[in-house]
Amino acid sequence: MDDLLYFFHKPGLLPSRPHLYLLLKEAATDLGQLKSSDLIAAVLLYEYQFASIGLKAFTVVDRTGGALIAPPEIRILIAARMRDIFIKRGAHVAFLTVDATGHESPEAELSEGSQGKNSHLWKIRHRHYPSHLELKDTFDDTLATINKKTRTNLRYYRKRAEAELGAHFLPEISVSEDELIAFNKECSYAVSDDVVRWRFKSHKLLQGPFMMGIKDKDNRWLSILAGRRVEDRTELLWQLNRNDMGQQHSIGTVMRSYYIEEEIKRGSRRLSSDHGTPHPMTNSFVHRDLYDIAVVRSPLRKLFTRAGTKYLHNDNPLAELLADETQPWHKAGSAPKTSRRNEPATPPAHA
Repeated sequence: MDDLLYFFHKPGLLPSRPHLYLLLKEAATDLGQLKSSDLIAAVLLYEYQFASIGLKAFTVVDRTGGALIAPPEIRILIAARMRDIFIKRGAHVAFLTVDATGHESPEAELSEGSQGKNSHLWKIRHRHYPSHLELKDTFDDTLATINKKTRTNLRYYRKRAEAELGAHFLPEISVSEDELIAFNKECSYAVSDDVVRWRFKSHKLLQGPFMMGIKDKDNRWLSILAGRRVEDRTELLWQLNRNDMGQQHSIGTVMRSYYIEEEIKRGSRRLSSDHGTPHPMTNSFVHRDLYDIAVVRSPLRKLFTRAGTKYLHNDNPLAELLADETQPWHKAGSAPKTSRRNEPATPPAHA
């Protein structure tokens, strides 16, 4: 939940406003007097808006389970409770992700009959998510944990770029907005000028921002990478790689090599990437067991499925789950019940 201003200002289809749900041990009349000891869990979501009107469409900023904060042993229970809250309060559509790593039977626990009106449908999906790369004390020790082909490439392409392109790494850089826009146009997977402007301006909202780059012998940018540091964790937010180098140089891999080494020097213990990364090094990431939960008002299911497919990004988890025909829909209040294992004695009574 660090750097919320950055994540809430991300460009998207519609503006949104945050909703923080606090699940308490006892009912409270004065929220200003709450203490952390009064809390069982917290869930951060945002609601899409149109013309400042809430659309009763809720989703998470963090698709890796970080929007639900609770002790590991009750996270599934909290996720099920939030599903029931969405149903009872008449959400048109809602999406939540929970990290269930270590749970013996999360699907059985989540599949228990939901409470509330039968005007809603809900479904769940399991994802095995590459969470982060654990960093060792040295660059070589870290590479030893990565599969042979990838660690060979991380060394080979870096040496080749240095020898043939005169590539040199700059661990701390400062660029102008115009310079970043111009470089973006020369890169693979270029984004719009508006997104570049947002990236440039929002970088200043971060608590621990960093930007690094690689230049060639002619002082041209080859790659720029930006992210944030929080304590001993580092997250990559975006990366731009020049697209006229050809596959023989693999500039993206060159940057990853420098990036990993630099973060180890700075004392980071884990690397992650906002929205994941297609780089093969993810095969060596620590994986987490995530469960997505979608709730939708029954008459609106087909409408939201079509709208999600048409308007949301193709890797949007809500759109994916709504359209996933391999996962069955359950009616609220009528899903088959199964036994739970290791369930806490009592669920939170107040939200």
